[in-house]
Amino acid sequence: MRTITRSVGALALAGALASSALAASPTHAQFVAASDRICAVEQAGSNAQGARYTIAAKANDQAGAYAALQAIYAVHLRASRRLAAVPAPAADAALARRYAAVRVQSLALLKEMVDAFAARQATAFQALAAKVNASVAKGQAVARQLGLRVCGS
Repeated sequence: MRTITRSVGALALAGALASSALAASPTHAQFVAASDRICAVEQAGSNAQGARYTIAAKANDQAGAYAALQAIYAVHLRASRRLAAVPAPAADAALARRYAAVRVQSLALLKEMVDAFAARQATAFQALAAKVNASVAKGQAVARQLGLRVCGS
């Protein structure tokens, strides 16, 4: 739980996604383009690691599956940090803060899921996987409201 708190704390700067008094406010199109570029890299990395996880899990390679899950978490954490550095236009600030908050929640759940896998808690792992999926779907819905095509898919 402390690791989750640190991860979430590290993303407390996610408010920077929503607004930054120090940075010039970008246009909505600039915000969308910058965010979607980050999400494209995130999705490619997550898909690659997801395939690695599937192969390891089918082979009963617990160490390989765990390494893939850790890599998936790292991909999403890195993307969330990069997204937090993208200033949102003033008109999008409130919704961007909501998107950042949902991403923080998704990351915390993903970290718990990875930890449950490491502890061989299959029931907890499955329950957390469902929560992660629901949280990610919620984040995608908010991303679509922001006009983020890649982040919303």
